[in-house]
Amino acid sequence: MKLKTVLIDLDHTLCSTEQGVEAALEHFAALYHLTNRNQLKKQFGIINNNLFQQHLTGHYSIDEFRLKRYEQLLDQNDIPRDSRLSLSTEAATFTDLMNRKCVLFNDALDFLKHLKTKPVKIGLLTNGPADGQRTKLESLGISDFFDEIFISGETGYSKPDEIAFTHAMNVLEGRLSHSVMMGDSLEYDIAPAVSLGMQAIWLNRSGKQPIPDPSITTVDSLKWIQAEDFFFHSDW
Repeated sequence: MKLKTVLIDLDHTLCSTEQGVEAALEHFAALYHLTNRNQLKKQFGIINNNLFQQHLTGHYSIDEFRLKRYEQLLDQNDIPRDSRLSLSTEAATFTDLMNRKCVLFNDALDFLKHLKTKPVKIGLLTNGPADGQRTKLESLGISDFFDEIFISGETGYSKPDEIAFTHAMNVLEGRLSHSVMMGDSLEYDIAPAVSLGMQAIWLNRSGKQPIPDPSITTVDSLKWIQAEDFFFHSDW
């Protein structure tokens, strides 16, 4: 099988979002003179996860989610309402820092450069709001590596729904049997791709998650894929 199309996830596959969160929380702490960074990070993690689940179920719009996340972070730290700055402006700054300060993993740029030399079409397939994901891409400077960019906030199709994958393949004029999906999430990236008949590569960077199926190609670094160049072996 000759590989013709490659779909790649963004967050936690090509880029780390942790530095963006830290930058936003550092800004927040400096603004309100908070000193316990570890507590602040824990608070944010709980607030963000809880509210994001409510956003996914349609309880909050993306703008409401971002605003409420910031408001709850203020409340958790007993910031008096009369000392708060413009809530909407500060929430927007917080979100922008989270997105703009994301960084590429140290193996991502070389891998993309390598992949771009191959006779394949490359698509980015990512979940998230359009403005946030576009900000990340602008900051990371990797948009030109992709023939097409598919963001759920723009297409209306989110992983793991199979239509997110088939829509991308239709636009790229690719065949599922001649395509591969790369990502860090078994649930959102790998399982739906496999069910559609695509090849899939699970990027398990931490190496801590158990491999549920030995037939799933699993790597802990993009450097391994680049070195082996196994996308283009005759048995793919």
